[in-house]
Amino acid sequence: LSSDLEEKLHAIAKRHDGEVPLHGRLFAQWMHFAFPLECPFPHVAGNASVMSAKHWRSKTQDFRVKPEDKARFIQEGRANAQLLAADPLALEWNEEEVLPLQEPQRRGIISGVVRTVVQLSMILMLIRVGMVGLQFAKTTSPEKGAAIKYLSPEKGASVFVV
Repeated sequence: LSSDLEEKLHAIAKRHDGEVPLHGRLFAQWMHFAFPLECPFPHVAGNASVMSAKHWRSKTQDFRVKPEDKARFIQEGRANAQLLAADPLALEWNEEEVLPLQEPQRRGIISGVVRTVVQLSMILMLIRVGMVGLQFAKTTSPEKGAAIKYLSPEKGASVFVV
């Protein structure tokens, strides 16, 4: 492994208090640079939008490239080529981390209060449904000690349940 890759791995560990999260996007990106044929590049979720040509044209006034923009793109391409020759990781390395197994941060006190109120209302609703079910079961069940006769289809036999 190159010294650049080792430095990137140490930077990931430093960012997470000395540990490298194996399910994080930065480690997957490191694996891609270490083993480019075996590991795909982990793109940041949600950073691209799909747009049809008709929708794009309706949002864009003039979709032709101006000569000054062409010159700027060529200049940036040359600068990127020089940067890539000096440090191949610098161009494609993205410092944005995504940890899918990490619990999301709380939004604030109000969201916590709303969440608690919703949970309590759900519990009360379940208790209410249970109480109605019990009342229904009591009113439809036979009195204690009464016998119910069930007829069996075989030879007219009958069974009594108390």
